[in-house]
Amino acid sequence: MLTNNKLIICFSILYVMLSTLIYHNVSRVKPHRESDSIRYETKANLFYETNKFFPQFDKPIAPQPIGYSFFIGIVHKIFGQKDAPLIWLQILLTLLAGIFTFLSAKHLFGKTIAAIAFAFFTINIGYLTFAQFILAECLTIFFLTLYFERFTNFIKTKSIPSLLFASFILGVSTLVKPA
Repeated sequence: MLTNNKLIICFSILYVMLSTLIYHNVSRVKPHRESDSIRYETKANLFYETNKFFPQFDKPIAPQPIGYSFFIGIVHKIFGQKDAPLIWLQILLTLLAGIFTFLSAKHLFGKTIAAIAFAFFTINIGYLTFAQFILAECLTIFFLTLYFERFTNFIKTKSIPSLLFASFILGVSTLVKPA
């Protein structure tokens, strides 16, 4: 039987292959966009150009938190204003969320259930699809699954640093999207 590490590698490769297949079949008309994308991109572009989220003399009122716009702005500063690096980084963050799901399930239920949870993550259309959009969901899920993994680690080990880190990550997640 395959070990958990080999299963994670095999299913991770499958996830990346399925994500690549979807990436190359996205519509060329407003690719990777949804109705909320423009709000995030407007703030991100302003941050990219001016290192500020609000135009001068405007009241700094955001319709949503600016954590995801900050994330986009940083990615644009590093890679330029292209969609591909952002989408691939979201695919990576979502894959990490799947690994955190695996670890959480392992803490709570054991290796077998964890492997099944990761296998289901790999073919979950929600994870595969949302990574293809410029939306805050992937970054939010990354933070929430990291929080949950650290919290379940605390439940298992009674490690105070795990609990403190889980609390910190849960707080950071609200900067992206309060849930």
